[in-house]
Amino acid sequence: MKTLRKGQQVEIYRNLNRRDGIWFSVRDRKTGLVVYRINLKDQLEMTLKNVKFHVSKAGRARVLREKRKNVHALIKAEVAVNPTSVALKKMGYIPLHISYNPYANESFMASPVGFFSDCPISKADFVTLSPEGVRAWVRMDQEL
Repeated sequence: MKTLRKGQQVEIYRNLNRRDGIWFSVRDRKTGLVVYRINLKDQLEMTLKNVKFHVSKAGRARVLREKRKNVHALIKAEVAVNPTSVALKKMGYIPLHISYNPYANESFMASPVGFFSDCPISKADFVTLSPEGVRAWVRMDQEL
């Protein structure tokens, strides 16, 4: 397993084969190889920037047809060393809880932390992966 570099272009997806925690695989966008795995219960915090949330329509259709999950939803981003969630709050960003359920939604969904109203999200300035979950960090005036 390789280490991640600042600025490295990656795709992140939920690893459905691991059962001991909440695992994500990090795939290098140039090589297509998995270069890192993250268990959210063990990871301190990983920050990504210039984030796009992508759901393959064909992959989701296959999930609905076969009633079996497959990798078809990705977070595409650059690896960032900083800022941390504490710094992002000081910079005026607000956290949004990110989720995806292929049986309920066609896209990733975002909800303000502590609230239950969801809205579709396609991009964010930053995303953090931590024991608290996957959080998108956006400015109040930013279009999702």
